[in-house]
Amino acid sequence: MYDNQFTIQLILLVVALLCVPIMLIPKPFIARRQHNQRMRQLAVSRQLLETQVRPECLSTCVDLLVSEFDPQCQLACCGKLMI
Repeated sequence: MYDNQFTIQLILLVVALLCVPIMLIPKPFIARRQHNQRMRQLAVSRQLLETQVRPECLSTCVDLLVSEFDPQCQLACCGKLMI
């Protein structure tokens, strides 16, 4: 052991213990923001579908949107091509 090793180890331990809550506290807020953004996008997509798709096909088209296809892909929905 060298001089002040215990002090340095104690400081590093305290820093490590403080980092855990600092990293974990924002996680639920970030997850909620991402969820809210996704729900907003889904609501906008649903509004667009309601104006462009026959009513009997609407639930099928919404299910396709919810299943997270690549946004660059085009979805064929009830005979209409959606981007």
